[in-house]
Amino acid sequence: MESKVNSKTILLINQSTNWNIKTLRTIYIIFGTITLIYLIYRSIAFEDFDLLFQLGYPIYGTIALFTGLFLYSEKSRFSKKVKVNEKGIYLKSRVFKKGKFINWSVIKSIEFSKYQFTFELNHSQYIFHYKSNPEYSIAAKRAIREVANLKGISVTGG
Repeated sequence: MESKVNSKTILLINQSTNWNIKTLRTIYIIFGTITLIYLIYRSIAFEDFDLLFQLGYPIYGTIALFTGLFLYSEKSRFSKKVKVNEKGIYLKSRVFKKGKFINWSVIKSIEFSKYQFTFELNHSQYIFHYKSNPEYSIAAKRAIREVANLKGISVTGG
């Protein structure tokens, strides 16, 4: 009888920081919101509204808000992540590209390399390249290895 596997989602954050994901998410949301509010205030209060504010602030504020709301959220379809659960592994390495789900039943073995997972499948091979800081890379490898070991799948590298 197999053990129950808890679902784990590891965001692939590509920046070194001492702050956790929740803090980063909050900072981006607050900063983006303040930037957009300032833009509205500036456009109402001052008539000498220049091109920098007309173009720069909306773009900058929107990007910061989008980053906070979608890129640092485990539930977002835009976030880069590795999600491991009882059924398989979901891998996503690009913001606007669709992720890939691999069922555990088709995986023969897994090899970890530096910022790369190689999956030997029943009839093919799938190589997943990603960018991340070392902390999140190690967490993703640990989560995959943990479940793969429970499923009897060979894992090499680290």
